[in-house]
Amino acid sequence: MKEEGQKIISVTVKKPSNAGGAEIVWQNLKNKRINFENISLEEKNLPFIYKKIPYFFHLKEIFASKWLLKKAKSKNPEIIVYDKIFGWPKIKTKARKICYNHGSYTLAGLEFKRKNYFVYLIYKYFLGYFEKKSYKNAEKIIAVSESVKKEMKDYFKINKEKIHVIDNGVDLKKFKSLKNKKELRKKYSLPLNKKILFFPGRPSFGKGFDIAKKIVNELGEKYLLLVLGEKNKKEDNEKIKFTGKIPNENMPEIYNSADICLFPSRYEGNSVSVLESAACGTPLVLSNAGLMKTEETMKEFVCKYPDEYIEKIKELLEDKKEYEKASKKWNKFSKEYSIEKQINKLKKFLENGTK
Repeated sequence: MKEEGQKIISVTVKKPSNAGGAEIVWQNLKNKRINFENISLEEKNLPFIYKKIPYFFHLKEIFASKWLLKKAKSKNPEIIVYDKIFGWPKIKTKARKICYNHGSYTLAGLEFKRKNYFVYLIYKYFLGYFEKKSYKNAEKIIAVSESVKKEMKDYFKINKEKIHVIDNGVDLKKFKSLKNKKELRKKYSLPLNKKILFFPGRPSFGKGFDIAKKIVNELGEKYLLLVLGEKNKKEDNEKIKFTGKIPNENMPEIYNSADICLFPSRYEGNSVSVLESAACGTPLVLSNAGLMKTEETMKEFVCKYPDEYIEKIKELLEDKKEYEKASKKWNKFSKEYSIEKQINKLKKFLENGTK
């Protein structure tokens, strides 16, 4: 991100890329000619001691934070924008420090309370400590949704005046409705005689993969769960198919080849996948997370229990008119979250909101 007269460094977990949530956001910004220099944990000259620290419980981020911030400072920027937890160490710098919060690690971890109480405690007290310090050390915070802003205000007790909401955006010229579903399914070796539910997240507890599996198993033989990414060796279910590695430029074809986007995530900040699916006109059936916490117009698609998901999926796929209505409604919803709107808000924020 670079406006005239400003030198800006972004500090992130990974480099901007076409995979992952925050990484896609940074890549989108880069593609749209918002210039910035990036420093990440993937730096070749990252000290060996930090390279050996695992990503487990975000330990690598915590321990390498000071090194990354000092490297950013050495480039004499006017602004340092860091992802979430990186800002916990205090460093002396004239640069304005902005935290870009794509969603709370701590609050995502609290969802483990019933599954693994030890993991829950780690997130609540260990990661919570560093995350809160990171927010407090920032001069300003960018939250990717109103729900993320509310979390920081209510849970972390951060002054709301410090938090500026800039929703994630989607490239509407790239992600759009395609009319060749049959040809797309043939291209990706997908069955023509089944209803396909696309699961766009990693197959994890946090993303609700266990819920998705239960749903597709109960729906019957006419349904297939298509999961983004490489096949999990432990997963041996004929009703589940993995896409393999898909380049981001091909993702519109994947969304369009599916009948429904199934997104039962237990925690989200502002999922790019939701916006991409909506822009493609593929109806979503999803949890009350991220944008859905505040987006009242789409509440009819929000579900809580597997039975509710199943009922909604059948309602859409057994009635052509209802399906077409849902498709148009999601497509209209996506227009409010264009990448151009995100960029314009970000530019305005950098010009005025950081002063």
